[in-house]
Amino acid sequence: MKSSDSPRKRSESKKSRRSAKVQRKPTLTLVPLVLPETSSEPSVIPQEQQKLFFEVLTLFEKKHIPYAVAGAFALQEHTGICRDTKDLDLFLTQENVGAALKWLRDEGFECEVKDPV
Repeated sequence: MKSSDSPRKRSESKKSRRSAKVQRKPTLTLVPLVLPETSSEPSVIPQEQQKLFFEVLTLFEKKHIPYAVAGAFALQEHTGICRDTKDLDLFLTQENVGAALKWLRDEGFECEVKDPV
């Protein structure tokens, strides 16, 4: 009998093979997550509505009234997410609200304050 055929060595080699199977570590494959640039298609804003938004923003720029665009337009600009909208959301400081309303009224816009907080 060869020394490699001894019962002791055969059982040791079987144990090491079994141990090798138990000690194997699972592999993990990472796949990059690709998010869409937008969650919807850009909406088509009616021309009359576009004209109104343009007039208001142009007036504020001309009169140097500071404002921040909010709502759906800000969401689209900063995230690429498009959402249907029918209005133009603007933030004004308390100090500039009176002047903004005055200039809008002077240009023929009807203005109403519903919540004077």
